[in-house]
Order: sequence, then C-alpha cells, then structure tokens
Amino acid sequence: MAPIDQWGGLILADAVGKNRLLGVYWGLMLTLLLPFGLTASRVLLPTAPPDYDANPSPLGYTFSLLIFIVPLIVFAVWLKTHPNYAVEKKVYLYTVLGILVFGSLLDLFLGFSFFYFPNRAAVLGVRLPAFSWTTMAWVPAYLPIEEFGFYLFGGTYMISLYLWGIVYWFKRYNPQNHANVCKNIDKIFNFNAKTLILCLILCVCGYVYKKNFGSHPEGFSGYFTFLILLACLPCMVLYDVTKALINWRAFTFMSLTLLLVSIVYEVTFGVPYGWWKYHPDEMIGLFLPAWSGLPIEAVMLWVAAAFGTVLIYEALRIFFYMDRTPRVALFGRGGIKKKPVSAADQNAQQRLHQLPDFVDDGVGLPVPRGPYVNPRVDMANYLIKVDPAKIRKVCDRYLNEVLNNEYRYLPFLSVALLSYAKIIGYALDDRQQQMGLLPENDMVIWIPTIALRYFLGIPVPTHLAMFPYRLYVDSAYGLSAGREVFGFQKTYADFSPVAAITEPDVVVKTLAFPTYQPASNGQLVPTISIKQRGEVQQGESFSDGAACWMAFLKFLLGPERCHLVLEGLGGAAKFVTEVFKPEVCAVSIKQVRDVEFPLKAALQQVIEARSKIDQFFAGGLLRGEHQIDFAELASDPFVQDLGIELVNNQQTVGLGFWVSLGFTMELGKVIG
Repeated sequence: MAPIDQWGGLILADAVGKNRLLGVYWGLMLTLLLPFGLTASRVLLPTAPPDYDANPSPLGYTFSLLIFIVPLIVFAVWLKTHPNYAVEKKVYLYTVLGILVFGSLLDLFLGFSFFYFPNRAAVLGVRLPAFSWTTMAWVPAYLPIEEFGFYLFGGTYMISLYLWGIVYWFKRYNPQNHANVCKNIDKIFNFNAKTLILCLILCVCGYVYKKNFGSHPEGFSGYFTFLILLACLPCMVLYDVTKALINWRAFTFMSLTLLLVSIVYEVTFGVPYGWWKYHPDEMIGLFLPAWSGLPIEAVMLWVAAAFGTVLIYEALRIFFYMDRTPRVALFGRGGIKKKPVSAADQNAQQRLHQLPDFVDDGVGLPVPRGPYVNPRVDMANYLIKVDPAKIRKVCDRYLNEVLNNEYRYLPFLSVALLSYAKIIGYALDDRQQQMGLLPENDMVIWIPTIALRYFLGIPVPTHLAMFPYRLYVDSAYGLSAGREVFGFQKTYADFSPVAAITEPDVVVKTLAFPTYQPASNGQLVPTISIKQRGEVQQGESFSDGAACWMAFLKFLLGPERCHLVLEGLGGAAKFVTEVFKPEVCAVSIKQVRDVEFPLKAALQQVIEARSKIDQFFAGGLLRGEHQIDFAELASDPFVQDLGIELVNNQQTVGLGFWVSLGFTMELGKVIG
C-alpha cells in the first residue's frame, strides 16, 4: 500500500519513500562523478589550447545550439500530439519564460565577471553589452548572442526532459491524486532554516578553500557562491512542500542526461575551443586539467540548475492546481480565485456562526449597532513629548503581550498625539437613523504605531495603526458603544464649552483620586486642559484635502525633514486624497473582567477598526504657544505611564493643527 502524505493524499505509486528516492538520485550521481573525478585528478597537465587565430571551429558555438534545438523540435511535435496535461503545459511555458528572463539577467549583470569569449570566430558576431561591477559601467559588445540562446534552449531542454518523464516515460511513478493533494496544501512557501544554515556554511567553505587551497586565491569565490544560492534559495522555501510531489525517477533521468550532454557539450567542445572561458579570479580555484582546465563550478551548474528548476516547476504546478490568488497560495491565508476568502474572513465567518445573538430591547441603545457615521467632526491636534521607552512598554502591555507572535505594534515616534474633537454622529442601523444625531466631545491621547506581521520569521511593516491609550468622552452612548464594541478604554468626563475649533481652549474634568488615602473621596478634577497663551495667531488654512494632508505631514515631521518628501509626494497625495479616501486605523484592547475570577478576563481581544474619511471641509495650523496642563492622578497615572515631559504640570506646544471633516467608523476585526 502506498504511503499516505501529510496532506491526506496517496503520494507514491510504489512502496519506495520519497527520501529514499532522493538518496537513490545522489547515489547514482556519486557513482558516476566520483570515479570521473578520481580519474581526472591523475591528469596534471591540460591539453594545449588551439590557435584561435586559425579559426579551429567556425561558428561552432552557433551550430552547437542544435544539440538542444533538435530535441526540442521533436518534443514540441510530441507535445502537440498529446493534447492532455493542460496544467503541466501551462507550467512548462511559465518555467521556460522564467529561465529566459533569469538567464538573460545573469548574463547581462554577471557575465562580464564570470566569463570571457576568446574564440570570436565561433559566433555570429552579434554581441550585447555586459555590466562591469568593477567599473560600475556597461561594457559594450561583450556578450555573444549565442549566450542567450544557450540559456533559452538549454534551460528549455532541461525542463522538457523532466516534463516528458513525468507525463510519459515515468508516468506510473507520479503521485496519485496529484490535483487533490495540491488543493489540500495549505501554502507553498515553507521556510527551512536548516537549508539556510547549510547555504551559509557552503558559501563560507568555498571562500575559505579559495583563499587557502585554491590555485587563484585572489578575488572572490563569486561563481561558486552564486551556484550555491541558485540551488539553496528555492530549496529553502519550496523543498518541504514539493519533495513529496517530485517524480524522482524523472528527475534522475533528467540529471543523468544533462550530465552526459554537459560532457559532450562543454568538455568536448565549449571550453577546449574557447567558445567561452571562466575568469579564474571568480572561481574557488579547483580546476580539472583533463577537461581543459574546467572549473568545478561548471559541473555544479548543471546540478544546481536542474534541482532549482524542478523545484520551481513543481511549485508552479501546485499553484495552478490550487487555483488560489498568489498571496493566498504562497503564504497560506486561505481562499480561492473563484470565491476569494482570506484567512481573516474565514475566521470571521466561523465566529459569526459561533457567536450568540446580541440581546437588546429593540431600540439598540446605549450600544447601537455599527458602522457609525460622523458627518461633521472638528478636531484640534497637538504633538506632546513622551518617553519612547515608556510608550513601547505601554504597547507591549496592552497589545503585544496579548497577541500571538504573528503580530506586533511598534511605536515609532517620541511623541504622542493629543486630540480634542467635537463630534456629531449616528449609527447606520435602521433603528438609529430614525432617531437623530448624537453629539459628543472627545479628548484622546493617541500613540502612533507601525503594525508588523511576521512572514517566514521576519517582521514586515503592513500599515500604520493609532492606539488610543486614553479617551475621555461626555456621552454615555459614546462611552458604552466605544467600550463594548471597539474596546476603547473610554472614561466619562465633563468638557468646558468650546466656541470654535480654531480657538480650542478646553478643560476636561474626570471623577478621579488625586492621591490614594483610606479617607479620600473621588473628586471631579481637571485632568487635561488646553489654553492659548498670548494673542491668538491665525495660521494657514486649507479648503483642499491634499494641501491639508501635506501640511499635516509637515506638522508631524517638521518642515526641514519632509521638504523634499512633500515636493515629490504632492501630486500623489492629491490623487490618494481624491480617489482612495484616506483611512485611519485604530487598534485597541477589548476586555471584560471575569465575575468569578477578578484577576482574569472573561473576554480579551485586540481589535483593529478603520475610519474612512468621507468628506473634507477645512483645516489649518494653530500657531502660537498652547499651554497644556496634565493632572498627575493616582487613579489615572497616564502621565507616568507615558513619561509625558512636564514643567509645573504643564507642557508648552508651539504648533497645533485643526481639521473639519466627516468620516465613517467602519466595522472592526479581531486580530488576536
């Protein structure tokens, strides 16, 4: 009985395991290469090179391409007469295209470093430029056009041998239920750290050998390192998922055929007759005199190229059988092309069926259903100086330590954003739309963060996320909905009246304990207050959204550092503002204390929710000095937690920013 693979499909048509088949391949290769190598080591002097001026092989390199072209014509005819294998043919064409592009780039950018072509009469004379890394310039008329033909026809010949083997000559050894197995694979990319370590060790060993034992210790082992990377990089991310699906007998047949062709092609014709030669400074210094001084890298090329090409071919075959979007297929986030469903959407669908219905009285208050539309929001914003180390601890405590290792939120500024907002809003729920508008005043301390997600163990920035560390409101409905729906840690507060957002003098009072004492009573105390010092100075104002966002960016970064950035981004910012409607992502922790175990949370989630800006009315700068007072309270120690820099409980800010807009607070998602 055939062994069962980890994805639930029958993998091999016989009882030989895939690891054993790989061992058979390497055994056959060593059986041939070892005696060849030992015999070649007894030859100490190479054969004398011919006189290239005597034209010993007119157009030899050009005609040698027939070694690949003739079999390819035969294979094309055979493929035409076999109309099946649609996926395999499609993958074949993509692989050939990849070989052509990769081989051409190799020649253009590394051909000058690795090769030279002494026999000029062996080619047509059509030559392309090559890049020199020594002079950092292009060398004109260096690469013969036959070089590109070699990579195209030689690479196509290589993958054609494997395709013919899997669909005909070794067909019975293909994995059974191949298509179903591919569809059940979670993801194509599976990082293998052992391969990375092996790759680094081999590269270092090659360099050490060159410097200590090689016949040409000068230079760098560039070609050896390139070939190791050529084999190891695909193996590093593709081998674990493709090893069970490779037809190892077809691969062995292809490799042995290529070994024979390389002996005839390169050892008998190419190197002895000077169609191409290798720069010794870029080799590790292990040459074979019996084969006209052929470097060991020339033998490695055929093995590395064969292995890497087959891995890529099988990975592409898995991809087309999976029928998913590229991102989903490569990284395993679920979904298929016909009905694209991300992993997050799948989890959301599962949660939808698992969660009980929310019970209310039919009115929906005090927690209306989202999304929430705010047709008019007036905001005044100030940057306050904080301790970067302390805000990192805050984000770790409330976000990162709650999440798994896949996500992380990293503060990237030494400031926090203090925002006062006058809001008029309503919920899109049909019941609330008949009710009217709900006014609200907010005071928020935002911590700007970069959201990171780990791919292959590497943290990759994905978007900006604002963490509302403290949020004070004067609306019971806003408080209830913010806490229960999004997890915003809102506190009820009393706000002094604000006549105009361009003159945002405001005092926010909360019920708090300035100090903890057994006889203390909670008091309504000023917690945060903003006051204009001196005469009000009219700053720039904008009615154009793009200009306003550019000014806001200058406000955040400072005029000197962002001048060049603004010059380059002006048009792009206008396009984004008018077409895509900017979004602001908020991240928060939603938790409910358990009734039975008060040290535990009955519910604990990290939530992301996006606010999409629907309309921009106006905005501008708030110039002049603004005095911001912060109360250091025992019951609300945000000053100590954030390390807010204070002098006499105050921080003076020289510039602020106001904006009037409308936005929609969309439904959020559970991150972890």
